[in-house]
Amino acid sequence: MTLALLTTLLLAVQVGGQAKQPTSRPATTSTAPASGPSLRRPAQVDILRQLLRDREDRRAILPKSDQPAATQGAGRLILEGTMIGERTGRIVKEGSRSVVEIDAVEGESEPRRFVLLENELLELAEAEMDRGVTRFRISGQVTRYRGRNGLLLIKVSSLLDHGNIKP
Repeated sequence: MTLALLTTLLLAVQVGGQAKQPTSRPATTSTAPASGPSLRRPAQVDILRQLLRDREDRRAILPKSDQPAATQGAGRLILEGTMIGERTGRIVKEGSRSVVEIDAVEGESEPRRFVLLENELLELAEAEMDRGVTRFRISGQVTRYRGRNGLLLIKVSSLLDHGNIKP
């Protein structure tokens, strides 16, 4: 209150030396002068509208794959980081790389194929393959590289064929 009074007195002295009697409540000043641009900060509503307008202009840029999705089996590529859990399939050698063909589930017409990334579990699975095991129960994390999905094995267990005896 005293600051407003001092400001009023200083203005009165500078303008012409005539001091006006202060009123009981301080005078309100307008934030925008009658002419010229406004120096006030934008209101929250204006900021929100601008953010929403900017958001509507943005669209996702989808990556282009180097190879057609048909080479992957069962359609499109799977996103990086997706976990594959407890799925059955067989591991085959394609040249120097190992590939897993995971059995199709409901809604898929053919098995999914993943290039297996080299780690100790793959080495153990290949040793099992040398002993005659062809089917495995696999868990792993999906990766993506040059338009193909890869799989980093986290868990591998061999499925034994029991002949006519089924659970």
